[in-house]
Amino acid sequence: MRNLACAGFLFSRRLKRLSSKSIRHLIAPESDLVAGIWRELRTLEKRLIILAIIAIALSGSLGNSSAAIAQATVAPGATASNVGVEQLVEAYFTDIPIMVDIARCESHMRQYDKNGLVIRGEIDSNDVGVMQINERYHKDIATKLGLDLEKLTDNLVYARRLYEKQGSDPWVSSKKCWGPKAEVAAR
Repeated sequence: MRNLACAGFLFSRRLKRLSSKSIRHLIAPESDLVAGIWRELRTLEKRLIILAIIAIALSGSLGNSSAAIAQATVAPGATASNVGVEQLVEAYFTDIPIMVDIARCESHMRQYDKNGLVIRGEIDSNDVGVMQINERYHKDIATKLGLDLEKLTDNLVYARRLYEKQGSDPWVSSKKCWGPKAEVAAR
């Protein structure tokens, strides 16, 4: 694990020097570097490390060294912010672009409300976070996987897992918003 942390640190320092456009190209699904790393990193913990490295790199390229991942590591008593949430969602779901559209429709790319609390669904308060994952159905499974749906990174990781098992069906209630985009992209 120490070697992985060192490699991650060096990788993130190298990425910080790149422009935002270069980073987007580097983290694209077809990127040989990311594809090679991703093949080697199969466990949830290692995926979270890569997600954090990408977030650090993106935030550095945008001129704000910690804002993009601040919500993933908010100190107790601090107010969380949505700065960088959109970039993090886009970076995490580069291989599943419909999930970016779903996040826009479900939460308007917000993880937190104006008071710094995790957003809840307007219609169903069991829907939580940027991906609006329903705790009534998914909290127990997420907890067994060691995930907290109120944490941004865990919300994204669980959404990916859900998409890989069920496709976009869990977000069908907002399909009027993101569905037309998916149909255009499929053409």
